[in-house]
Amino acid sequence: MKVIMAGCFIIFFILLENVELRLHPGFWLWVGGFVAIVSTEPLWKNRLYLVGILVSMAMLAQLLLFSVEMQMPWLMYFWLLFLINDFAKKKWLFGLIVGVTFIPLILYRDISFSLFYTAILALLLFSFWQKNKREQAALAYEEDWKTLLIEYRKLKRQLQVQEENARAEERTRIARDIHDNVGHQLTALAMQLEMVEITQESGEVDEVALRQAKELAKQSLTEMRQSVQALRNEELKGFSSVIQLIRRLESESHIQVNLITRKGALSAPLTNEQMITIYRIVQEGLTNAMRHAHSREVEVIFEGIANYAFTVSVKNKYYSEERSLKDGFGLTNLRERVEQLEGRFEVLKTNNEFKIEAYLPLKASQS
Repeated sequence: MKVIMAGCFIIFFILLENVELRLHPGFWLWVGGFVAIVSTEPLWKNRLYLVGILVSMAMLAQLLLFSVEMQMPWLMYFWLLFLINDFAKKKWLFGLIVGVTFIPLILYRDISFSLFYTAILALLLFSFWQKNKREQAALAYEEDWKTLLIEYRKLKRQLQVQEENARAEERTRIARDIHDNVGHQLTALAMQLEMVEITQESGEVDEVALRQAKELAKQSLTEMRQSVQALRNEELKGFSSVIQLIRRLESESHIQVNLITRKGALSAPLTNEQMITIYRIVQEGLTNAMRHAHSREVEVIFEGIANYAFTVSVKNKYYSEERSLKDGFGLTNLRERVEQLEGRFEVLKTNNEFKIEAYLPLKASQS
């Protein structure tokens, strides 16, 4: 549209230089064809062909319609620059067309009109420079966006690898604990039962051995439960588990969760204990929202602070004036978890919003 408007201005200046053309039917026929071809510009794959046609039409008009003394028709060649977005890369073509537009300043001696022509040419040059500058800025922005996207995907893959490595290490540790603790206790239990069996063959029952076997069985059961619980906690690690939790609660409870990950959140070096705590905070916040909130919309925000700390907050609309700010068991448990990790835990309530927020220092800031 801007290209067509610029062409209309040039046609106006041509008429201003030679008013008799407004009565020439051939001139208006040429203008109509010229504008019609320019309007097809988005359809051309190779715009150099389009420019070639238009240049030929401009030269034909100069031979048949315009007098030799006219200067303004020369501006048409420069106007054709606007039809090609990547003209800045074709410096030879740019220089050629600009050079052609300066021909009237050499051939004609009308100073007043030459000054006017130069002013129009300078305006077109400035417009083209601005256009090219905007296009370069847009290309730079697109390149930056692609770079950020590549970096984001790279960080995401690194995070997944870190989570998988941490999970593998934790499973190895749990397996080692089961082998070292439960395995040895079960071996001792089997030996105690063999001693009881031997004493039974002689007609006696070793009460001490039975009590020891019972204690060993209880210890083994406790160790096994702890290991199973550790395995369950291990499945809660990683941001993927938080997303799964949100999806499940959205589908089951029909709440809408707006998850916001700000700069540095996905690349924060969180420990396993911190990741489990973040999961529990989100879980408790969403559960409270489902029970007590009047609105079905909840906002969850993750943010990394310059590789120094990590914050997580869950907030929802809340209009009750009667409920006190006293922490329940779930919030008290979360506060203790966060404080064990040397962080801060806050529960904030206003007349229309309930918010829980945790601040967790990262290992990089502690070393």
